[in-house]
Amino acid sequence: MAQHFVDARYSTSHVVGRDQYYTFVQLGSGPEASNPLPSTLSFNDAPIYLLSPHFSGRKDELDRIGMVFGMSHGDAPTRCAIFGMPGMGKTQLILQYAKLSYNRQQYSIILWISGATIEKLNQGLAKVLTLIGHPDRDHPEQSIRLTSTRRWLEDSGVNSPLKWLLIVDNIAMEVVDFLKEHLPRTNCSGNILMTTRTEAVAEAVATVAGQRQFVFELRAPDLRQATKQLLDEAGICIGDGSSSSTAEAEALVERVGLLPLAISHAASFAKQSHKNLGDVLALYQSNHIYELISWKDDLSSYEKKSVAITFATQLVELQRQSPVCSNFLTVLSFFDPESIPVNMIVEGAEEWLRQPDDILCQTDDALTHHSKLQSLIALIQSPVYLQLAIQQLQHLSLVGYESTKDISVLRIHDLIRVTIQEYARTEDTQWFHVAVALVCGAYQHVSDPESLTCWARCEMLHPHIQSLTKWDDEHAVGDFELNRVNFGLAKYLRCRGRYSEAETLSVWVLAGREKLLGPEHPETLLAIIELAITFILQEQFNKAESLLEQALTANEKILGAEHPNTLKTVHNLAWTYSLQRRVSEAETLYGRALAGREKLLGPDHQDTLTTVHNLAIIYDKRGEYSEAEKLYRRSLTGTEKLLGPEHAHTLQTAECLAFTYEHQERYIEAEMLHQRALLGKEKVLGPEHPETLLTVHHLAWSYYLQERYTEADTLFCRALAGQERTLGHEQRDTLDTVHDIACCYESQGLYTEAEILYQRALAGKEKVLGPEHQDTLRTVHRLACCYNSRGLYTEAEALYQRALTGREKALGPEHKDTLNTVNCLALSYYKHGRRAEAETLLCHVLAFQERTLGHEHLDTLDTVCDIAWCYQLQQLYTEAEILYQRVLVGREKVLGPEHRDTLSTVHMLAWCYNSRGLYTEAEALYQRALAGREKVLGPEHKDTLKTVHDLAFSYDKQGRCAEAETLFCRVLEG
Repeated sequence: MAQHFVDARYSTSHVVGRDQYYTFVQLGSGPEASNPLPSTLSFNDAPIYLLSPHFSGRKDELDRIGMVFGMSHGDAPTRCAIFGMPGMGKTQLILQYAKLSYNRQQYSIILWISGATIEKLNQGLAKVLTLIGHPDRDHPEQSIRLTSTRRWLEDSGVNSPLKWLLIVDNIAMEVVDFLKEHLPRTNCSGNILMTTRTEAVAEAVATVAGQRQFVFELRAPDLRQATKQLLDEAGICIGDGSSSSTAEAEALVERVGLLPLAISHAASFAKQSHKNLGDVLALYQSNHIYELISWKDDLSSYEKKSVAITFATQLVELQRQSPVCSNFLTVLSFFDPESIPVNMIVEGAEEWLRQPDDILCQTDDALTHHSKLQSLIALIQSPVYLQLAIQQLQHLSLVGYESTKDISVLRIHDLIRVTIQEYARTEDTQWFHVAVALVCGAYQHVSDPESLTCWARCEMLHPHIQSLTKWDDEHAVGDFELNRVNFGLAKYLRCRGRYSEAETLSVWVLAGREKLLGPEHPETLLAIIELAITFILQEQFNKAESLLEQALTANEKILGAEHPNTLKTVHNLAWTYSLQRRVSEAETLYGRALAGREKLLGPDHQDTLTTVHNLAIIYDKRGEYSEAEKLYRRSLTGTEKLLGPEHAHTLQTAECLAFTYEHQERYIEAEMLHQRALLGKEKVLGPEHPETLLTVHHLAWSYYLQERYTEADTLFCRALAGQERTLGHEQRDTLDTVHDIACCYESQGLYTEAEILYQRALAGKEKVLGPEHQDTLRTVHRLACCYNSRGLYTEAEALYQRALTGREKALGPEHKDTLNTVNCLALSYYKHGRRAEAETLLCHVLAFQERTLGHEHLDTLDTVCDIAWCYQLQQLYTEAEILYQRVLVGREKVLGPEHRDTLSTVHMLAWCYNSRGLYTEAEALYQRALAGREKVLGPEHKDTLKTVHDLAFSYDKQGRCAEAETLFCRVLEG
């Protein structure tokens, strides 16, 4: 069940370089030491084994690429994009360039990435870290690995002779924005070579800062070059006892449209079948081939006459040689063609053997296909027969195969894949369902897609599930098992922070279930909840709330008010309300969910404890810390028992309990819990994981609250450096850390340093979150406070007004944060000499707080204290004294006589007495404040010394010079 803690702020095999291993060493110190440099770095990752040994020609194109990369574009890598129709030989061309340029030592590193889908780009860019042995190569957060790859490419070779070439092959239209975001933007030591099918995509990826770099079209070779390619690859020497003629060779290459890929496959077929070119040409010219293929309307007629015919010929020959291998290839064609793990297929077959009827029941004629299915599964289950089948497919150039000690993968060229599927489409969807069953069987090994331990397998299965989903969509199949697997995959994507992908997939799952099962089926309602959770995490609360209310109504109607799915909906709706600060509504729903779960699941079930945790957050927000503490302790004890003391949920609850302690100024207890959480996360996640760095931030804040600024600054700097390195400079957690460092500087009177950081945090939050987001307005408010402390009242008032307008709009005019801004604006008015406006604002706030919170609420007393301070500055000591006495009585009652806020009120009341010449009364209060502050804060705390100073001043006014001198000397020494 998807359960989320409200307080969470944002809650494979390794293939090394083909030439050599290398390791990282740390060089020097200073900023560059955080970006380790390789001690030996030289490899060519391009799949040179795919390059035809008979590659020839294309000299002009190779020279053109070389000329392009000889030019400079300032500090940016040079980009070159090649476009052309499928089968034109773009990949062969760039493979040849990679081989030649590496052999000539033009590059130290050549990297190869597929641009066919965002998923492939994700995997390819992340694989770079494995190839270079980067410390972040096994990092669980994909966004961090992408950032590390880009930064490494931007930094590598800047101060060294290292030069790199990044090749992105077969770029699709839908990946352009993603690719442009993650390509390196600086470093003239690198070049980027790209291929794609259309000119529009080529121009898009080759355009940098509004200027197009190098784009050219790869056209078909001339007849002479094409004929030479055919004869070389077929191993035919015209005139040397051969029954083939140059005319037949020319006719054949023209028949396939002069496409290099089609020519290569025609040559392979002729060679493997031992047929002469006349026989092959006759087959290509027969009508039979057209009966096998049905191309989509968006394909050009040129391709219909060339590539399709070539691949169909290979398929006919395979069907003749081995029907079971042909069926195996058909099943493979439904997977992602670039990397099909053999182990995935084998695991799927093992699961199929346990439940064979799951496949057969989805076909129109199960008995007809039973024999074919049994033969196919037997082939997959036999290591010997499976290997022989792979070799047979390799011989016909229908698949590529690569095996290491860790993994074996198959590859099918996209054009072959399309041809196979079009051929299979003339029968029925039998083999598609088999492919789905194999992937679903492999997915059975994913026990929990939300668990970090299952993420590697989810990532491996993702492109194949994505490929099957696309085919299901295009052919309106409606396979429910595929829908079920996508439901789990959406959870995985959500947990990895890939919210856009998760949302798209969740929408697809929901639409499929509505069609297959109906809008009120329990499985459909679960899909609604999952989509709502994705919206919540993107702060799209209105959409989430609408979906959850819809699901709740239906669940109550169909399953009943106490069904687990109903209670799950109630819980998540409460979560939505809580994040919108609708605390009362959230509390009501959490109470309902808790009562239901305790009754149905028991008091110690994980779902029950999750609701307990979230209800504690509500109490904490309302200042009911005792109740919050009880619930947190219950949740912590139960979670420790169920999941263990180092589980993420356990550590998160420990941190939330620490926050409640901090709100009660129980800093030592809070510090211990933060340290526990930090040790646990460092052990489980590592010191650089974002969640670990977030806990470092929390511990730093705990030190800040205790005014242990040196320790706080050390931890803040650690958190910030790690977040900038792993998340980037403009990520939300990074900006929050910048904001809180500014708070730390401001509290120490370092206003200039604080202002610079507040401005950085504000600029970043406006860009990432928007100008009216509550986190943005929080920084606006704090920057205004900083200006106010520097006496820049005009600037401060402008920012206070902006924060006030935004908070009134989003939270309402009577929300606590809104009233806090009103208070600060009033005090700024007062300092600026606008006393009447200040008093009007403060009295408005006080009247509301007395009406809604009560006369003794701490927020009410804070406002009374502010008004007293204003009177004090006007030398209206009698009026100030009356208000300070009210505050003192209230704080003694609520906080106790030795609380630092109570002692502050004692001090201010003493100051009023002293100003009125009531020295005896003043001295008694100063002595009380001094004794209390020495006990609570220590004898050298700045507030303690402030009391010592004012008491000395009082003695001096009374002529008690010796006593005054002693105290003044103490202040100077402190």
